[in-house]
Amino acid sequence: MLTGEELGAAIASAIEKKKVKKKDVADFFGVKPPSVQDWIRRGTIDKAKLPALWQYFSDVVGPEHWGLTTLSIDSDPAEISLGQTLARLGQALERAQPQTRAAVADLLSRYAQDPAQGKSLAQAIEMLVQSDIEKKADA
Repeated sequence: MLTGEELGAAIASAIEKKKVKKKDVADFFGVKPPSVQDWIRRGTIDKAKLPALWQYFSDVVGPEHWGLTTLSIDSDPAEISLGQTLARLGQALERAQPQTRAAVADLLSRYAQDPAQGKSLAQAIEMLVQSDIEKKADA
């Protein structure tokens, strides 16, 4: 996952690609516009906001934009059952930090309430878990 100046540049680029103003992003996150400017300038954002950030911009950028790789699936996704998917998620969550687990629980709750957002929420969950795994690998 990108950090520092690279993360700030990625946020700025995503804002441009989505064709929104920093104020729009601030409103979405419930913060003031100077906070968004700080995210860009300092390249830092509260980890709890990352899933929402990825979801918000998922219509214009993918995981690679944030310096993430997707979890590889060895077989055809059409052949993977819901049980297998949940088992893989469970295995990943066993290694995840408590705050990552809480964020995933929140995203799954949102998905249950609005299944139409499934793809973007699934991407956010995948990126969040992958980020946590990558951080542990770097430690």
